[in-house]
Amino acid sequence: MTVVSAAEAGFLGSVNPSDELFLHVNGQRWPCRAGDILGRQGTVAIEVLRPVDVLSRRHLSIQSIDGVWCLVALPESRNDTWIDGVPMRRGQPYPLTPMQLLQVDSFQFHLGAGELPGAGAGRPAVIGFQPGGGTLLYPSTASLYPTLTVKGDDDTRDALPLGNGLDSLPGAAVETDVRLNIHAANRQALALLGSDAAGRDLDEWTPERTRLRSHLLTLDQGVTCQSIDVRFHVPAGSRMIEISATRLEAGFMVFLRDVSAEHQVEAGQQSLFQRLFRQSGALSELSLSRAFQEGDVPKSLTLLAHRAAEGLECRRVSAWLKSGSGNSVGEKVVRQVVHDTSGPVAAGTMTDLAYCPMFFDNLRGDEPWAEAVTDTPMMSLLREIGFAGPETGSLLCVGLRHSDGLYGVLCFERTGPERAWSREDRQFAVCLASYGVLALQTSERRETMARLERSERRMTAELEEAKHYVHRILPDPVHEGPITAEWHMVPSEALGGDSFGYHWVGDLFVMYILDVVGHGTGMALLSISVLNSVRSRLFQGEAAMADPAKVLADLNAAFPMEEQNNMLFSMWYGVYNRRTGILTYSSAGHPPALLLFGAVPEDGVDYAALGTEGPSVGALADVEFLNGSIVVDPGAKLYIYTDGAFEIPVGPDREWSFEEFTAVVRGTRYMAGGEPGYLRKRIGALCALERFPDDFTIVRLSFSAPDV
Repeated sequence: MTVVSAAEAGFLGSVNPSDELFLHVNGQRWPCRAGDILGRQGTVAIEVLRPVDVLSRRHLSIQSIDGVWCLVALPESRNDTWIDGVPMRRGQPYPLTPMQLLQVDSFQFHLGAGELPGAGAGRPAVIGFQPGGGTLLYPSTASLYPTLTVKGDDDTRDALPLGNGLDSLPGAAVETDVRLNIHAANRQALALLGSDAAGRDLDEWTPERTRLRSHLLTLDQGVTCQSIDVRFHVPAGSRMIEISATRLEAGFMVFLRDVSAEHQVEAGQQSLFQRLFRQSGALSELSLSRAFQEGDVPKSLTLLAHRAAEGLECRRVSAWLKSGSGNSVGEKVVRQVVHDTSGPVAAGTMTDLAYCPMFFDNLRGDEPWAEAVTDTPMMSLLREIGFAGPETGSLLCVGLRHSDGLYGVLCFERTGPERAWSREDRQFAVCLASYGVLALQTSERRETMARLERSERRMTAELEEAKHYVHRILPDPVHEGPITAEWHMVPSEALGGDSFGYHWVGDLFVMYILDVVGHGTGMALLSISVLNSVRSRLFQGEAAMADPAKVLADLNAAFPMEEQNNMLFSMWYGVYNRRTGILTYSSAGHPPALLLFGAVPEDGVDYAALGTEGPSVGALADVEFLNGSIVVDPGAKLYIYTDGAFEIPVGPDREWSFEEFTAVVRGTRYMAGGEPGYLRKRIGALCALERFPDDFTIVRLSFSAPDV
């Protein structure tokens, strides 16, 4: 038998859009419009074309071009399409004649205007399939089943019962009567349903008989039903079958397609989606838990174990932590938390990761997990060391890692037959471990902060005690007598490196001030040591205190910087003799004292800067310090101070000068008291910083008339 061309069928000329265009398949026809798509997911005859596997989802496009109906094989079509025996080029429009035969692999159908030649008015024709590859033209009249007339090679026309043409249909197909009793089945249907399918009711294979019958028996003649999926119990086992059917005059043409594999994939995807949904919900709950934010390790790990058992569908979840601190170098771990869905399991079990290094070393690698399954030497070893239970079928371990190693291990166990851990399972387990590490690190930080706070409180108390001690050894202000004294001292930190003193030793009034380079606890300790060293000379009488240069030389020998952690100090030392009114002084790298004269001389110079050349104490060995002297007139004021009183920033790029400091000090000449406090406020207002950058210390000594 050969294909009949359009010319042989008697159709000549093209079809224009004013003519109605129809698709003819299996004795039915569907109207077509410009833009319609033919295929398994097209826009025309979807129910009939969907089970035709040789068609692509979008196979052919019907178009109207320049007033002519055209057919285009789409570029995405998988199999070649033949139009009247001529292969179509993809993307090329083909003008349509009044009726044309189209063939894709073994599937044939017609496209054209009007009715197929010979198609009975009341009988749906099944077009496009017949044994041996011949072309079916039109049905003949048959009493029960339609027969198909085909043209043979000898130009004769033969009438074949429709049942005889089922083998040329794509996929499994059966013919039934109106009671769904099978009268004919092709080879694919027999392979699916069994060789004894003929004569049996189609619904015998399914427990969903009512659903299948109600779906088919309500169809009108010539109508194709939407496909449904029905569970069939066939010789090969339980299968999910997609059924589509067309109501014929005397029964049904039913197509059956096994979609069990697709359903299994969909079920697996649905199961995966549900598991991922549970896992994402678990991670969200952990992220909002205050236990992790507060570093509550027991509560955090308990919550984590519960959510892990749900998200990974495992029987037991254990958190093994190293004994001692997280930085412990040993490999011993203790099961701190365990959640078992079958019942309570005691925690506190101890084991050693070193018993199984090949397994646990993986937890320190780029992929921080390790797996073991039943009936393997590794699982046997893990059971021996107490890491896995006797009923465990598969085990997954993830390391709780920090920068130097492991805090411990999270262990997930499934029972029953061996069940592989998926990539999503491992990723979820790693996320859980990161939350465990968060809780452990937060706990460590809180413990560290608590220790630091305790240490800081203890240090603050000790510094406060030291500060009180420093103030206790400083002299009290003197408000009566031939020499009065006031001072103001502000350390830049809790403890400073400044100290001073003044004492009567017989007829001598000794005064001194020193400044250890830097500030802080170490400098304060050296300052106190020097102060006590000077005060110890008081017991030796006037001779030990009278020569300022010798006192500085003795201190230079006693406090070399090499023995004082490379610390040194500047110092100004003076001795006032109340019998003579002479002030003898010497300085070692210290700013000069400022003496405001009691009476302003005729030259208008009302002050003197009292200082001598010399390095800081402790800087150099065997240094000879020099003395200077001056007569102090009644009413004079002497200011001794440290460099923190004038070395201050007064602008973004400017330091206060010594001359400006001197001018401010000279402005206190006529004040009757309170000069140090006033200078502190005045200089503090000029400073560009909120605090003095160095210790601020200033002492004012006022002299009355000398005794004669």
